Amino acid sequence: MDLDPRNVLNLLHEYLGDENTGPQECHQLLTNLNDVLIQEQLNLSYLVQEKVFKALGTFAKHFQYLVKDPENLRILFLSQLEIQMIQKEFSYKVVSGLFSGLDQLCENYPFDLNAKEDKVIIGKLYRYVDKMAVPAATIKVANRAALTFLANNISLFVNLMTEKFRQWHETLLKWLTYGPDDQKVGVLVVGAFYQGLGEFLLNDVDRKYRNITLYFVEYFQRILKDKVSNHEKRLCLLGLSSFSAAFYVQLSEEEMKDIHVLIMHTFEETYVFNQEHSSDALEYLPNYTQTVAKFIHLKKITNNELFCLQKGVILMIKTFPQLSYSYHGAVVDALVSTFHCLSSNDENIFNSFVENTIYQGVVWSCSHQHISEAEILEGNSEKVITVKNYLNLWKQLLRISPVRKYDKCGIFLYDRKYILTKVIDKLVRTMLILINKLNVSVVLTETNAPVTDIESAYKVSESNDFAIFLNVVDFYQEVFTEIEPTRLIDCLPPSAFGISDFDNQKNVIRLRSVIQNNFSSW
Repeated sequence: MDLDPRNVLNLLHEYLGDENTGPQECHQLLTNLNDVLIQEQLNLSYLVQEKVFKALGTFAKHFQYLVKDPENLRILFLSQLEIQMIQKEFSYKVVSGLFSGLDQLCENYPFDLNAKEDKVIIGKLYRYVDKMAVPAATIKVANRAALTFLANNISLFVNLMTEKFRQWHETLLKWLTYGPDDQKVGVLVVGAFYQGLGEFLLNDVDRKYRNITLYFVEYFQRILKDKVSNHEKRLCLLGLSSFSAAFYVQLSEEEMKDIHVLIMHTFEETYVFNQEHSSDALEYLPNYTQTVAKFIHLKKITNNELFCLQKGVILMIKTFPQLSYSYHGAVVDALVSTFHCLSSNDENIFNSFVENTIYQGVVWSCSHQHISEAEILEGNSEKVITVKNYLNLWKQLLRISPVRKYDKCGIFLYDRKYILTKVIDKLVRTMLILINKLNVSVVLTETNAPVTDIESAYKVSESNDFAIFLNVVDFYQEVFTEIEPTRLIDCLPPSAFGISDFDNQKNVIRLRSVIQNNFSSW
């Protein structure tokens, strides 16, 4: 195989995107990449070196079984990074590739904080990241890679960052004022910084670092009250969520009460009592919902707190189509986090909350014009909302089991499966309730003229109920494809296979066929 680096890198993208790629091809490509670095490095452009290091990291992340000697691969990254960082003018491209590749390598081969050698290496990496946190040039590709590495491995560095936490906080916040690509990294690293500090302070039972807690209490309270950018508000709420458990350790009862009252009061004013919501307020509603859930679940939950949280969650579902696609994941994360918080507090409260959320969420998702009618109105200037606009929310919610990012939030696979089981159960219950509740019967049309068309001879008794039911059928036809048949067995009563009250209605038959087809595929 030709060792031209461009050919190797082109093959890499082809192989990684091809599900039929076998171990032999991957192993050959990995060998070629190593050969490129060993034999050709001095002749390679910085751009090609960047891509080769990223490619090696990609293999370590996605094809772990092919990496025979991960320690040597780590040494390669660290030695090359050291060579670059001691130079007065290093290559931003190469440093970007090294940090990105090392970041991916660490997913399967992490550093050990208890190992003496790794501690020394972590100290060096901390100094490199510290140097890269303040951009020295307009091109920030290497700086972004370094801060992304910091964000994804914050647990390695947070204890070192506490020594100058104010400086770090101010430095990282500056990234929110740069260009769009830099802002994305800024949001990521500031959020990780808050989460890392929250976990660090939670373990500080002697309150040795209480000064850090007080600094952030004052900062979060100020941001919560002031009119600031969307990024700052969302990160403030993320910070409050991350610090919530630590506050119970670090703050006095009176201090805790003050911040709790401020959070609930602001939430009520913005989302419960106010009927008009700005686009910004809706965008950070998922973050606010998580913050409220994080604060109330560590104590006995009051009826008013539960009412406010329920209102916020339902509003979040109702306004889902108004959000841009980039915020859809935040809504799902907020639902998962809220459910998890309540499940760890009180089982009865959790069950009731999930049931109300799913029922109202499904009803609202289906309380719009039918897809067929929306197609006719497509020419109008106003956006026509249908059940289709909500499907991404429900489908993502039903796919949470394998999503490993929740592990970093303390929502592990067992927790996700438990939440998913409850959600599926409530979805099925809601379907059965709506089938029995909605009036989809038809009656003869009162007319003296002879009617030969059977459709003209009948009319629906309740047009609104019938419209909702059409959407319900479409909704569950899509949703059931996301649920494993085995998960439905415990949720569906035997009568679900013989819905006979309205068997003359073709849409009920459609719904029944969806259920039966789901099981027949199993």
